[in-house]
Amino acid sequence: MNFLVNIVSDFMRSLRNGYAVVVLLSLVFAGQFSHAQTIVNVTTERGNFSIELFDTVAPATVENFLSYVVSGRYDGTFIHRAVADFVIQGGGFKFDATTQTFFAINLDAPVVNEFSISNTRGTLAMAKMGGDPNSATSQWFVNLADNSANLDSQNGGFTVFGRVIEPGMTVVDAISNLPVINANGLAGVPVVQTTNDDGNVTSQLLGVQMSVSAPPGPVISNTFDAAAGLLKLKVAIDGTQFLGLSFNVVSLEAPVVIRGLLETVEPEASGDASFASFSSADSSLVIPKIYINDAVAARNARFVLTDPDQLLFTLVSVE
Repeated sequence: MNFLVNIVSDFMRSLRNGYAVVVLLSLVFAGQFSHAQTIVNVTTERGNFSIELFDTVAPATVENFLSYVVSGRYDGTFIHRAVADFVIQGGGFKFDATTQTFFAINLDAPVVNEFSISNTRGTLAMAKMGGDPNSATSQWFVNLADNSANLDSQNGGFTVFGRVIEPGMTVVDAISNLPVINANGLAGVPVVQTTNDDGNVTSQLLGVQMSVSAPPGPVISNTFDAAAGLLKLKVAIDGTQFLGLSFNVVSLEAPVVIRGLLETVEPEASGDASFASFSSADSSLVIPKIYINDAVAARNARFVLTDPDQLLFTLVSVE
């Protein structure tokens, strides 16, 4: 036990801090945090990609989009527009093989515009009618380039509500590079072309399927247990020794102070990048991510030891 006490007592030291940091940490400990974002998987014959939705940034738009995904109305639609170095667009039409015509999918009421994020490369936004900012229904597009100069100021701004998760833009770029045709009143429809043994070329629409999936679970090493009032960490000491240690909150007034609880020390066989890191060189403890209920509540929280005898640590900075 003395060995562990010595390791823990070797931890940190000193602080200066501002009101903004206190407010942020107060929010962390009060349990007010951003939830993990919804992920939608997009399947096409040219490859698959996933989209992270901005649930809290554009909640009405995300809810609208998900209603089409969950109801299956996007399944069997096709990418009906591709403009090089601009956008690919879908979500509007299906193909009737009997009549060889396109038809619009069933629509919900238009959604109120929620523009706040720029239309940069890889972002997902809603299409809408010209002259009506609040006319978006089902049609979505992916920005192939930085279109902020054009789309952020036009028609109230086009609402960005998600982004393509890399390396998904490789698939999106491949779709944008397909040959295009004009058909059924639509211009620039991308198609997959094949040549048969007789040399005849056939063109096939690029169909889309969508499904919702949970985001991948993060590796969680550092959590705040609001019910117990404990900050529970796993710590790598100089990258060579590893332990678990809990802290209680001494003060949320500036300076913010937490106390290490020796009775909670537990040796860990090894560590990883999710662990908090203690450096004996400058007595600093850096916590890369603090989670509450599986969601990241704070990043890169840095503490130093102010009282080795009582294991009191003081906050220096946090993101």
